[in-house]
Amino acid sequence: MAQKSEASIVINKPILEVWGFLADFNNMIYFWDKIKAVEMIPETGGGEVGTKYDLIVPGIIGKKKIPIEVTQKLATINLEFKDKSNSGSILTGYRFTENENGTTVVMYRESGYGALGSIVTLDFISSRGAGIEFKKILEKLKEFMEK
Repeated sequence: MAQKSEASIVINKPILEVWGFLADFNNMIYFWDKIKAVEMIPETGGGEVGTKYDLIVPGIIGKKKIPIEVTQKLATINLEFKDKSNSGSILTGYRFTENENGTTVVMYRESGYGALGSIVTLDFISSRGAGIEFKKILEKLKEFMEK
């Protein structure tokens, strides 16, 4: 059974600015504490759908690379990427809505692992507790963008 998690926040910036910042996956290091570096795989594209990246995160011993691939990128509407490690059944994304106070960003995850699989993988990108983690990530994003 798939697990779904999401959280949202309003950022006091125009939608194009917020979308553009998040569309550059290298910016993850500024608001996602567990990501220490982002490495684009050059031969896979220039940031568009199909582009692959390695997210560098702390591992049990040293650093761990989590391969992801951009699966959807629609200007000012949404961004999605899929975890390509293990079975590649974890989809993470952002949806954007413009409003009078700026931009509402919804961060979401859909995992095909189910509850037991999320516990067994012990991966930060699993959906167990993702809603709480996403809220922290979005709060840091808001703080960074509104400086």
